[in-house]
Amino acid sequence: MPKLSSDIFELSDFGNQLAQKYMDDISEETLHMSTFGYLNEINSIMLQNAVVVSGELSNEAIPTRAKFDRNVITHALSVGINDINAKPAVMKVTLFFPEIIAVQNMSNDRLIIDKNIPIYFEDIEFHLDYDLLIYRTKLIDGRYVYSANYIIDRTNPVSNITNPYLPPVWVMNLTKLGTFIGVMCSITQVEYREINTKILNDNMIENKTFSFDYEGQLAAFDLEVKDPDGEVKYLTPLYDGLYDSAIKDYCYYTFVDANTIRIKFNKDVYEPRANSDVIVRLYTTKGTEGNFPTYKNKIQSEKNNYDVVSKSSSGSPFDNYDSLTGVPITINTTMRYPYNSLYMLVQQRGDQGSANGENRSSIAMLQKKIPKEALARGSVTNSTDLNNYFNQINTDYSCLKVFRKRDNQLERLYYTYNLIKDTKNNIVPTNTIDLNVPYDYFIDHDTPDIHHPLVLVPGTKFWYCKNIAGKYESFIDDGEQHEGFSYMNPFTMKINQNPLYCSYYLDIIHDDRDLSFHYINSYCPIQFISSFINIDRNFYTDRDTYQIKIQLMQNIQEDFGLVRVDPDSGEVDVCKIKVYGLLYRTSRQDAVHRYCEAELCPEYIGQEGYANSYVFKFNLNTNNSMSDDNELTLTNVYEPRTDIIVPGEFKAKMYMDIVVFVETDEYEKIRNGIDAYIPGLENYTLTNTYRVMDGVNLFYNYTDTINSAVEFKGVDEEVITDNEETGETETTGEIIDHESTHGTFKIIKVPLVKYDYINSEERMAYLITEIRTKLDFINLCLEKLETSFGVDYKLFNTYGPSTIFYIREEELIDKVNLTMTFNMKLYSSSDKAIVEYIIKDIKEYMERMDDIPDLHMPNLITQITNTYREQLVFFEFVDINGYGPGEQHITKDETYETSSRVPEFLNINTLDDDTPDIQINLM
Repeated sequence: MPKLSSDIFELSDFGNQLAQKYMDDISEETLHMSTFGYLNEINSIMLQNAVVVSGELSNEAIPTRAKFDRNVITHALSVGINDINAKPAVMKVTLFFPEIIAVQNMSNDRLIIDKNIPIYFEDIEFHLDYDLLIYRTKLIDGRYVYSANYIIDRTNPVSNITNPYLPPVWVMNLTKLGTFIGVMCSITQVEYREINTKILNDNMIENKTFSFDYEGQLAAFDLEVKDPDGEVKYLTPLYDGLYDSAIKDYCYYTFVDANTIRIKFNKDVYEPRANSDVIVRLYTTKGTEGNFPTYKNKIQSEKNNYDVVSKSSSGSPFDNYDSLTGVPITINTTMRYPYNSLYMLVQQRGDQGSANGENRSSIAMLQKKIPKEALARGSVTNSTDLNNYFNQINTDYSCLKVFRKRDNQLERLYYTYNLIKDTKNNIVPTNTIDLNVPYDYFIDHDTPDIHHPLVLVPGTKFWYCKNIAGKYESFIDDGEQHEGFSYMNPFTMKINQNPLYCSYYLDIIHDDRDLSFHYINSYCPIQFISSFINIDRNFYTDRDTYQIKIQLMQNIQEDFGLVRVDPDSGEVDVCKIKVYGLLYRTSRQDAVHRYCEAELCPEYIGQEGYANSYVFKFNLNTNNSMSDDNELTLTNVYEPRTDIIVPGEFKAKMYMDIVVFVETDEYEKIRNGIDAYIPGLENYTLTNTYRVMDGVNLFYNYTDTINSAVEFKGVDEEVITDNEETGETETTGEIIDHESTHGTFKIIKVPLVKYDYINSEERMAYLITEIRTKLDFINLCLEKLETSFGVDYKLFNTYGPSTIFYIREEELIDKVNLTMTFNMKLYSSSDKAIVEYIIKDIKEYMERMDDIPDLHMPNLITQITNTYREQLVFFEFVDINGYGPGEQHITKDETYETSSRVPEFLNINTLDDDTPDIQINLM
């Protein structure tokens, strides 16, 4: 009998056996009665409880079996899952203050808005991340200009703000309400409160821990300890059992339950003394409940009458103006700052509303994440680790499959093949093939002493057809129609001659970049507000141009006559604004390499939402010339200190500052040294300098992630082929149909996409976004790989001839993008609508991305028949790819996983109207 059994009868029997062993003169009937029976039952229950409790506690050490919240969280943190807390929503807003009242509340021309003031959108509470400082500066002409910035005295744990500077402050008139100043900032959906406790004595046992409760979802918290001498110590909470060597001052915490936290001080780090005050700053949030679209109506909320002043008695300047949008707030004195009837109107800006709020990870969610994260182990040492790692981003629309490329004592290389569905749930037609590029395409093919590379731009058309020997070969499009498969390259490919290699770049760009205010000329009342730029390099339109757009909004809503459009011609005849870009080659520590000038976009002037707002556009042209150092040439940029166009070469990431000037005779002309680079600024003064955060990517270099060997074959070299008729090996002349007179470069395993598939800018943008997402994730994975590891990104064969799937014995199917035909008879003609549902079911059956299956038509017929048994008289198979009804099985050669063959995915061919190529004949 097992002693750890939790069965009460077995435990009772075990107690009786012990009693008989030591009291052999007592009968079994006696053991079940009187005191002996009572004691045995009590002991059996205690043993059962002990066994159950010990078993349950043992399970807590196993991540997949743990039940207690604190243990599941510990397991999650130990495997690197750090996003266990909720994330608050963030909303971009403009805060409007009546200028007269704001000035009355200023001290030494400074006004601080308390971050503790709650801002309610209905019942959802928001706060500023930091105290907000508004100050004014007097100009020479006696007028005032306003500026604002955050006071970052201690890091807010729920904020990602690092730059204290805010855009220039607006000065504008609201109808009948007078002049207002407007500050553009962001607010965060958190409920903020402080929990205070006091250390009463120096007893280490009593003062080592304390607990506190909270409501809602925890976003973050930190601790501040004030000792009796007034010294302040800030402690960062670390989960109990974990350690971070980068953090010097910390304390431990753990979850007692879902809404109780216990703090434990570490005597080796810091332990508070007697009479010390401990302040817990707690941030809770509503998570996804804080996400909502833009409010269009004025919101009346009694909660926004902060402190003791009620709305009915406030006399707010916003009363009786219900046409205004936003949240009116009345502010009285807070615990930190005095205010005298200060009013504020909070308006959302942008069309995003309140967004990016996330709920706290539930225990059930963590239990699902832990095994997946544990399998990745924070390092990658084999193909199983790679597959587990990529499972984190695999979805129903895109997945990566890993196959061994080379595995020996020196290196481990793996192919990662991407299988993609588009927005209409169709498999994206792709393939990975060898490309043949004639040497005639190189500009120096007649001059062997020069070795210029060849750049194949995205969209270059290739044909993949059978040659005279019946083998598939590729060649660059010659303008004629061929029987075969046509492809295009989504990448820019550079083929280098010496040394021989192929590089891959993505230069179809659709990026946004945030701007930071690097300089504000506070002596000029005209300021411009801008927070980001759009960077576009399209595939179909303006292929050789980078368009960088920036929207500049005046801080003062007054017409200064900066821009004027001729009402008859619609052309701009006056523009007193100049916008330049200072371009740096490698970093901003270097001198300005080139500069460029933006042009005004007149189509936005006078449009709704663009009052006193101007859009400028930089057009940076390129000749697609790539240097040996992987630098791209921009052809229409200016040499610094001149007005002469001199092409410049730039790395993949170009650093850029944007400077804005206005023409004026009224204000002191300040150029802040920019005129040392840009001539002709004598009548202009600098208003703002913006710094493009993270730089501008002209292209993304993925050469280390997409590998293709390059072979060169001269015209006199012989090719060994297999004679399919005789089965013998023979030596022939060159068999490529489109042969160069100077030889051919063969690029091994190039990822391509069907040529006719990319028929719009949207499709190309979607494909590029998907490829970039996977490539960037692979690059993150490479940081975890051992030095002998490598990953080679390719695309599945979903459009092309098969090398894996057989339709008959020893006969490969002609293409993996299948066409199908069926016959069907219905009980009632009124059921014709089920045809679309059956086509959808067939497509879903064929295109399950979690596996690379064979196809057995009887299984598909059975599934359809069972699903629609009430409507179908019969449903029969007719044809796949024209092979006829006799061929109902497509089988897979399982050895492909250990070979160099490109993996294939059987899918339904998509017609030009994006419908499945499935024909169902009604009988």
